[in-house]
Amino acid sequence: YLVVDGSPLRQEYAKYRITKGGFICVKGIKNMPHNELISLSLTNGIIYIPLDFRIWTSKKITRASEYKKKTELFFAMIYRYVIRHMPIKTILFDNGFASKKMLNWLNKKGFTWVTRIKSNINVKINGNSCKLKDLKLEIDESVVLKIVGVSEYVKVIRICHQDEVVYIATNQTNIEDTRLKDMYKARWKVEEFHREAKQHLGLENIRMRNWQKLQNHVGFVCLSYALLSILRYEWKGSIGNVKHIIHDEIYQIHD
Repeated sequence: YLVVDGSPLRQEYAKYRITKGGFICVKGIKNMPHNELISLSLTNGIIYIPLDFRIWTSKKITRASEYKKKTELFFAMIYRYVIRHMPIKTILFDNGFASKKMLNWLNKKGFTWVTRIKSNINVKINGNSCKLKDLKLEIDESVVLKIVGVSEYVKVIRICHQDEVVYIATNQTNIEDTRLKDMYKARWKVEEFHREAKQHLGLENIRMRNWQKLQNHVGFVCLSYALLSILRYEWKGSIGNVKHIIHDEIYQIHD
């Protein structure tokens, strides 16, 4: 599967943000969001390999000519993927990227997609319009319907995942419910990537001031994670354990 998701690059108490336009002071700006990593990755549910990424910066500190919404960054990555004629055409993502424009584009390009959607989305079923939540689906109950503004029919199922009740949608209307749930749960590997890259590979250890150096830092973390993910599969250990094994081999020390 292809997986797209975002995660904040937190710099607690930082008074500056790194942008293309320079090192910007954010002192005094209320509700200032952190920069965010938007990544496109490949996974089989075991090995996880980042393929591409973009770094989102807030509209408050980004020049108008350079600002991109997170959905636009998603589109830029997947469009680049398409023009390279790469073969995997099943993509998993969260509701933050599930714009109607993106869903229609993925349909047109022949992608199979699975995404979480919001309960207040407008849908049509049997010719009647309503909010998705008004259907009052039970847990593990599914239905085929149309999302208003999306060209093709979709299948929606209501499930409990990670102690949260969510709605999952796909353009595969004939898929079995258990298969659909398993596909969405495979997306959880991206959450492991964010956590382990921050805990063990220094993703948030941002000590530079230059945009290109930030890009290099994130790129090397993604490359390291891909290699460690492959080794973890071979050695049956966690990312942290594999990292320590390599340290032992290279430096003859554990830490």
